Amino acid sequence: MRLKVCLHKAVYHIIRFFVQIPIKIKFGFKTDVIPKLDEPYMMFSNHTTDGDLLFVGSASRKHMYFVCSEHLLRNKLYGKAMRVLADPIAVTKGKTTLAAIKNIVKRSRDGYNIMMFPEGKRSFHGETLPVSVSSGALVKKAGCALVTYKLQGGFFIQPRWAQRNTLRGHVEGK
Repeated sequence: MRLKVCLHKAVYHIIRFFVQIPIKIKFGFKTDVIPKLDEPYMMFSNHTTDGDLLFVGSASRKHMYFVCSEHLLRNKLYGKAMRVLADPIAVTKGKTTLAAIKNIVKRSRDGYNIMMFPEGKRSFHGETLPVSVSSGALVKKAGCALVTYKLQGGFFIQPRWAQRNTLRGHVEGK
């Protein structure tokens, strides 16, 4: 088990290293660095593009496990690679299963950080979608700190209604 966690941390830091320069060049990405916390935390962020995971991940020097929709893991090629290299916490779109909740709480109590987009999907109009009260209850149940992270400008580089096109633009994280 320990070897798997070391692999996940190494992959996280390698991807973070190689992604930082391209997203700065293409999107002018600027970010506030997440402050160092002595306790595990759960990071909530708004969901503006398909690349939000990369934007948010580049802001945190500490390894985070991320919560993703299980449909991303169904792909035979990259779904298996994601499971082995990053071990994301899979949730079914539109609902959260008890197994996913237990997995989030267990990892948090084991001292790992969790990243999730509580909106669950990108909006059609660029406004932040409502967040369920149960998301806050999940943080409370996990007994960890909460870090909120806001992405600005992402809607204009990849509007949901123009899904095939990724445009150049400015993205900022705070």
